[in-house]
Amino acid sequence: MATFKSVPQPRSEAEFLDGAREEPAGLAVVPSPAHAADPDPRVAPAATGQGGAPWEDFDPSEGPTVNLTVRVNRYQHAQIVHLAESDDRPQQQILRRLIGPALAAAIANKR
Repeated sequence: MATFKSVPQPRSEAEFLDGAREEPAGLAVVPSPAHAADPDPRVAPAATGQGGAPWEDFDPSEGPTVNLTVRVNRYQHAQIVHLAESDDRPQQQILRRLIGPALAAAIANKR
């Protein structure tokens, strides 16, 4: 039968926060080489001196890579749920299919 070492409990909030800053013994955070060359999506190409629209350096057919939290009211949520259930699709997929054309239309109206 395995025995486990008891973990000391922090005696104060400061001690808890200090312990959270320490790296666990024997573990090191190693960045993934696959993401090492990925540009930061929050940095607009225009800000890096490349010019053009900020989204032009990205592939529109790329799969989802960034999470976005959107607050909606109950009316809008019920509409999203209805579409998802009637199409038997996840709510995220419904929203992804709606947001692309809506963004393109909004950008076209700005020009």
